[in-house]
Amino acid sequence: MAEPPADADVVIVGAGPVGLVIALLLARRGWSSHLVERHPEPYGRPRAIALDPETMRLFQRMGLLDEILPISDHTDYYDWFGADGELLLRFDRSRPAAPGWTQQICNQPMIEAILERRAAEDPLIRVTRGVEAIDLIESDDRVEVRLGHPRSGVDEGTVAGRLVVGADGANSRVRRLLGAEVEDLAFFYDWLIVDVLPRVERDWGDASVQLCTPARPTTVVPAGAGRRRWEFMVMPGEDPAAVEDPAFVWRLLAPWDLGPENAELERSAVYTFRSLWVARWVRGRIALAGDAAHLMPPFAGQGLNSGLRDAANLAWKLDLVLSGRAPLGVLDSYSVERTEHVQHAIRFSVELGKVICVLDWDEARERDRRMLAHRGDPATALGSVRAMNVWRAFPFFMVMLLAGLQAIPRQLYEAAEIDGATLWEQFWHITLPQLRGVMATIVLLDSIWTFRAFDPVYVMTARATRTRSPPSSPT
Repeated sequence: MAEPPADADVVIVGAGPVGLVIALLLARRGWSSHLVERHPEPYGRPRAIALDPETMRLFQRMGLLDEILPISDHTDYYDWFGADGELLLRFDRSRPAAPGWTQQICNQPMIEAILERRAAEDPLIRVTRGVEAIDLIESDDRVEVRLGHPRSGVDEGTVAGRLVVGADGANSRVRRLLGAEVEDLAFFYDWLIVDVLPRVERDWGDASVQLCTPARPTTVVPAGAGRRRWEFMVMPGEDPAAVEDPAFVWRLLAPWDLGPENAELERSAVYTFRSLWVARWVRGRIALAGDAAHLMPPFAGQGLNSGLRDAANLAWKLDLVLSGRAPLGVLDSYSVERTEHVQHAIRFSVELGKVICVLDWDEARERDRRMLAHRGDPATALGSVRAMNVWRAFPFFMVMLLAGLQAIPRQLYEAAEIDGATLWEQFWHITLPQLRGVMATIVLLDSIWTFRAFDPVYVMTARATRTRSPPSSPT
């Protein structure tokens, strides 16, 4: 007996930004999506704040910039201050990176509202809230997703799709149902995230700030739409529940002259920064994306951006499979390509965290001494991640180059020899023009492979300027 048709081409578990972007990208290619989300309402608290140049290019391709740019902020610099308040590094973020954009600062709930509105307007996208996936039943040509109430577990029926994407966040039920093996770098710290809406106009300067002080490592950044964010490390011996108390939070903010009389405390919550990824992102007709597939510290601002890269990489491959232009196995390339990229982002974030989260004063001053010896150059003070990745990619690029050489018709060289052309003339007039496409591809892949879209070694030009005074640091 034939099975009934699927409810949608793709069932997406999780209606956060990654799930919504996948659905919108699929709709642009003519495919239907059914998103199921355990939360009955969109989560209204700020989380991610950074939109990197690749994400901005993606939003541009989706036609979203007219709505996103008016609610975005930007800072030209990212300044790191040491244990004694001296400027260690200045990253220059004023110039567009390879994709043609500078990093933008956003308020995630406002970005999600734009995505939700676009999804609601699209007849190919359906969103069901207040249910969660409790089981996955895969057959030859479809996957059934059994749904239940998030709290009571009451059966909420079944939806079916030709393919399923688990984009259901850090505590992914889809990941657990798949039994996905997780690789964990065991780098984790508790940090207090504080989002503030100042009620008075103030010039906050042109820089985001990282205070690398053992007194309490602290990050100070814009948070989009007039908001500001502080991230305070929870110190050893402190009770995470106690540091979330508004009275404690206002004491931390006092050095910046902020209090209940001139600012609104939108959120204060302790998060444990973790560093992990799943070993295999695809099993049959089911794929993982976003926080369901990887988690990383926020120090490089790559959590949400990595999830949106997942969406961009996965959507067009789902299109190939759904249209029959490629076999199901093409989805395995998504896992291979994104795993390498994400591991780099996670390890880079961890290395930044190791610099920031030093709590011993002698160790911190020694760190500062070493970093200052590099005259504020992030490429040497933090180590060049790009150089490491170019070396790892070198064999791949050489294979491409040799394949391009093999593809040049031999008849061209034979004709040139008959005409008396020298080896140099053959190279200049035949080899180089014939390899132009291969070289352009290598340059493009190099820009992706070396992670230039977020790597401060590439995007941000260091300036060895130490005339800037650090802001007051909480003790």
